[in-house]
Amino acid sequence: MAPSIYRTVRDANLLEVWKNTLQLLIEADEWFLVGYSLPSEDIAIRSMLVRAFHARKPHERPRVTVVQFGNDARPRYELLCPACVYLDAGLAAWLQASE
Repeated sequence: MAPSIYRTVRDANLLEVWKNTLQLLIEADEWFLVGYSLPSEDIAIRSMLVRAFHARKPHERPRVTVVQFGNDARPRYELLCPACVYLDAGLAAWLQASE
């Protein structure tokens, strides 16, 4: 999905998707965020992630694993979730290590 500055979230179908996504993120015990750089321009998605992460008590929050190629997004993810596991070798390396 394109960054939120390039789309409108007024569409009823998109609003329903976002509402359901927020609820699923709140209920999930673990998040895997793969290949998403969490750009500062993408306010809507960042806001949804922050709301979902902080919707639960600190000891009940999901485990967050970030899979990226490189460390450019690390500060943004560590700001969102200081205890996240940040893997910087990319998707192929992560999948290979998971076998």
